[in-house]
Amino acid sequence: MAPLFRQMTLCGVGLIGGSLALIARRAGLVERIVGLGRTQANLDVALERGIIDSATRDPQARYHIDAQVERLHAFLARLGLGSVHLGGNSMGGFIAAQYAASYPDEVRSLWLIDAAGSRLARDTAIIQHFIATGEMPLLVRSEADYGALLRTTMQHVPVLPYSLRCELAPRG
Repeated sequence: MAPLFRQMTLCGVGLIGGSLALIARRAGLVERIVGLGRTQANLDVALERGIIDSATRDPQARYHIDAQVERLHAFLARLGLGSVHLGGNSMGGFIAAQYAASYPDEVRSLWLIDAAGSRLARDTAIIQHFIATGEMPLLVRSEADYGALLRTTMQHVPVLPYSLRCELAPRG
């Protein structure tokens, strides 16, 4: 079966981007993968490991959020797609959210996964707890911490045997 896509351009060749590229390659979805990155060292590793076929970077490029939003805007305008469904993870979520705020008429829907940089995150109970106590329930070091993690992240905490909690706790 022929690949669905002739080329995929990967913006960021780290853990998430590199994993996505490997999945696309192994599934036969893409013929060629080009990596775009900030550092030549990361691009070299991705080339060495066969994650990407070629690499490019612009050492003069600006990578702050506003610059990335404007590049995305120019890219989408060039494609002529009109309003789009837009999503992002981590820093990509930050960029997607800022894009939606800057160009609301051009975004049909927005999905964010663990978006970085959210000002609203500072007002969450978990961050307020961390500021007040220095404790972070999402960092698990012991069986007791694991219980705090479950209580913080689940509405209905499942019953887990003590031995299982002790086994899972060190894995964080």
